[in-house]
Amino acid sequence: MCGDCITASSIKICPVCRGALTDTRCFQVEQIIEALQKGVKLSCSYSTKGCKFTLSHSEKEGHESECKFRKFQCEGKKFAKWKCDWSGEYADLHKHFKDYHNNHTWMEYRTEANIKICLERDYLDIQIISFFNGQHFFLL
Repeated sequence: MCGDCITASSIKICPVCRGALTDTRCFQVEQIIEALQKGVKLSCSYSTKGCKFTLSHSEKEGHESECKFRKFQCEGKKFAKWKCDWSGEYADLHKHFKDYHNNHTWMEYRTEANIKICLERDYLDIQIISFFNGQHFFLL
């Protein structure tokens, strides 16, 4: 039993060995449990929808927040502040945009980064990709 369960209940006797329960922690057992948790692989919560990933406990939350089988919200609401409450499957996202946002399909995505580099020392090859709107992307 964990400490919270012991203090929240009136149980004073161990249900397994019938010995008296104490407030003393067993660090060796805690370490064994932590080691077991690291080795255990868990299925993604969206495995019933087709996700094949198996993850450690620490990886699971991050994966599930980005899993392509999760429920998606309208990207227009998320990035362009549109008033749209649609949510659905990833496969239906494009159809949603075509059907409901035909006149509002323009959104601006912008990412900027300032990087200090020395071209003579750090990079031997730079490729510049020019976009139709005059913006450039540098591939190092």
